Amino acid sequence: LVNDIGNMAFLSKVSNVKKSDKTPDQYFPTVIKNMGDGILKDQNITVDSSLWVLDRYEEFLKDRRQKIAAGINELMDSL
Repeated sequence: LVNDIGNMAFLSKVSNVKKSDKTPDQYFPTVIKNMGDGILKDQNITVDSSLWVLDRYEEFLKDRRQKIAAGINELMDSL
């Protein structure tokens, strides 16, 4: 599951978001507080905090894969 596309993130110097050893339920609220939820949405990461806990990791990945696929389909439809 570590190599699942739903577990990939794109980091850039522009976003000023850094890798962290915190769990998502600890890390994402700080990201949202400092930068807004748009930064998560741009990465197709759910803002449903119930999916940020470790025991729901597989559900988080499924949700994110669906969001990534929908984004790709939307892009393809726009071409």
